[in-house]
Amino acid sequence: MKKKICLLFITLTMSAVSVHIITACELPSRRNGNYEFFYMQGNIIVGLTESGREQLEIVIPSSVTSIGREAFQGARNLANITISASVASIMDNAFRNAINLTSVVFEEGSRLTTIGRGAFETTWHHIDSSSLTSITIPASVTNIGDFAFYNATNLTNVIFEEGSQLTTIGWSAFHNAYRLPNITIPYSVTSIGGDAFRNTSSLINITMPPLITVIESQIFAGSGLESIIIPPAVAKIEQGAFHGATSLVSITIPASVTTISERAFMNATSLTSVIFGQGSQLRWIGHSVFSGATSLANIEIPVSVTNIGESAFSGATSLTSIEIPASLTSIAGGMFLRATSLTSIIIPATITYIGNNAFDGATSLTSVIFEQGIQLTRINQGVFSGTTSLENITIPLSVTHIGGSAFNGATSLTSIEIPASVTRIAISAFNGATNLTSVVFEQGSQLTSIEYRAFQNTFSLSSITIPESVASIGMRAFQGWSVEQTIYVEGRAERPSGWNNLWLLASSAKVVWLG
Repeated sequence: MKKKICLLFITLTMSAVSVHIITACELPSRRNGNYEFFYMQGNIIVGLTESGREQLEIVIPSSVTSIGREAFQGARNLANITISASVASIMDNAFRNAINLTSVVFEEGSRLTTIGRGAFETTWHHIDSSSLTSITIPASVTNIGDFAFYNATNLTNVIFEEGSQLTTIGWSAFHNAYRLPNITIPYSVTSIGGDAFRNTSSLINITMPPLITVIESQIFAGSGLESIIIPPAVAKIEQGAFHGATSLVSITIPASVTTISERAFMNATSLTSVIFGQGSQLRWIGHSVFSGATSLANIEIPVSVTNIGESAFSGATSLTSIEIPASLTSIAGGMFLRATSLTSIIIPATITYIGNNAFDGATSLTSVIFEQGIQLTRINQGVFSGTTSLENITIPLSVTHIGGSAFNGATSLTSIEIPASVTRIAISAFNGATNLTSVVFEQGSQLTSIEYRAFQNTFSLSSITIPESVASIGMRAFQGWSVEQTIYVEGRAERPSGWNNLWLLASSAKVVWLG
């Protein structure tokens, strides 16, 4: 009688939450099909024998229907494997860290349907952590699991057989396949997971299938793509989808897209052209979407857009002009932060809110026009800080608050009229506006508060007249003023009790009480 040797495999998770028990039997007498190399459970290969781990080349017998979970994991001698047509599934982590595997051949007529999670992944983070250079995916495969070819750093060729039935490519499936230059995704694919082609820095071309409805998060982040056609059924581009795709030059976004999520094109430093399809249904542009897109000179935002997030164009240093659609009600914080080539902006009457630092550091900005009828109530913190080319601006009559550092460092600003509606000028609002020669408070001013360092280092002002309504002035409000500058105070004969004792600290200005 032939001996059957049975082994018990017990796998414990680190947390000891689950126990995975496999009984596998080696049949040493069945050597004609290389069974001496495998531990079997029925028709499933569940592991390699000691002899199997020494092999450079293995042929899977025709009676095998599945390559089990972690069956060849860590098989570092294995260089070539031929997988019989009878195999229907390659389970999770089956060839994980088989780092010298260079050739995987599927027999003609393969019935393979599933390539499991991490099936050919390498967990070593090294430029040459994997030896696999080419693979042809059988037409019968319907699913490529998450991380299936993760860190396949030498993979240069992925071919899908004609008539492919593939529907799903999982998350991070080809993540870090640095040397993959191009790939054509089968027409049948309806879902490609996030990070699927992340850091594929050699990937120049990809053909996307028409049935995709979502471009998942970071799917092409760090890729080498120069251009891409987004399928016409796509409704959403998820966060970071093209983040750091530094070779991407142009993209056309179909009319079907309603949402572009945060950081989608962040640091796409070569991007010069973004075209939205005619009849665009786009509603949402998330925060930092085009942040750091340093080559983008202009962009036409669809009139359907109702939200543009914070820092959407921050650091877009080549952006010279942009039309803000009337469909917007707010300009988010930092939206044009350090957009150093932006020269002019028209703010629609529909805008009721401008967030902190919206135009901070826009050093070429010379013209800001608020449309008639605007109901903006606040110029918030740092909105025009560092706009070193801005010479004048008309503050809307609806504004009640000029925020901290609102015009800090606006060194070309020469004159400004403060509407009667303004009640507060906050900390350092005009600090460092060194060429400011005229500050006029509109008749009937309701101003009650001038805060800490509000007019510090406004050296070119010969004088300023403080309205009678001002009940509070903060410390150092006029720091740096010289003896040649004069502060006139309307309706007062002496310092009101609400003014800080040190309101003139570090100032040599002359004070004239007009009460």
